[in-house]
Amino acid sequence: MSNNDTKLIKQIINNLQKLNEKKKKLTKKQQKIDVDGSGTINAKDFELLRMQKSKKEVEDIGEKDSLEEILESFINLDEKNKRKNKGSITDYQSSKYGMKKKGKGRREKAQRRINKKLAKGEKLTKADYAAKDAAEEAERKKPNFKNKPRPDTKVTESLTRYQLSELINEAVEAEKLAIMLEKIEELEEKKKRKKRRKKKKGGGLSAAVKKSLDKKADKRGFTRGSVYTEFRKGLAAYYSSGSRKGMSAHQWAHARVNSANPSKSWASVKKRKGGKKKKKK
Repeated sequence: MSNNDTKLIKQIINNLQKLNEKKKKLTKKQQKIDVDGSGTINAKDFELLRMQKSKKEVEDIGEKDSLEEILESFINLDEKNKRKNKGSITDYQSSKYGMKKKGKGRREKAQRRINKKLAKGEKLTKADYAAKDAAEEAERKKPNFKNKPRPDTKVTESLTRYQLSELINEAVEAEKLAIMLEKIEELEEKKKRKKRRKKKKGGGLSAAVKKSLDKKADKRGFTRGSVYTEFRKGLAAYYSSGSRKGMSAHQWAHARVNSANPSKSWASVKKRKGGKKKKKK
């Protein structure tokens, strides 16, 4: 082998070594990610970046001038956290109805499925309703099951502060869902306006349910339409906010109608003109 050949081989080896060194060195963008300064990018770097980001968000809030800007920033942070936890069992459902946040039971799975769809703004399907109903029916069939009445069924019953706050929370949740359902209904009405005009009041409810609600409306002097609305809100609250073990959707809705009164802020029932109850024939 000649001297020229050996020189060429050495030059090639040197060039390869330089290329390897360049590959090992991080680029400027990669150096920004390498927070711990180890010379390599690993999981620890990403964890430190997340911590810096959350810290920066809080610092940014502190730099806001007006109270409105500070509140808006906190609301944005809260919305971010809500998006992370969408689809999980809420604190309200856990404390009120005994649903375990990490539970793998039928009730939890059915409620988690509904929560996830509502968080995404998707419409619930028949399968979602069926899964919820089946889960509660399974609870009713258990030998140790005991049905407890709603705490607000007796209108004259005195309530503690805790019970009152629970009722307010339930009413707020139901009202939120009612507003969302109203918006969905408005969109559907635009598409099916002609068909909706032909339908009678209380459409969508069975004849047996209407008969039962009519009796309640006449007995208490409420308009029938408002009682139908209250019943629908009860159905909606059952699927969105959850319920006690073993309760069916119709039981929950009837209990809401029984406890509804125009004096309550969450109620939709309205007194008939003159406030007179219909006399039984």
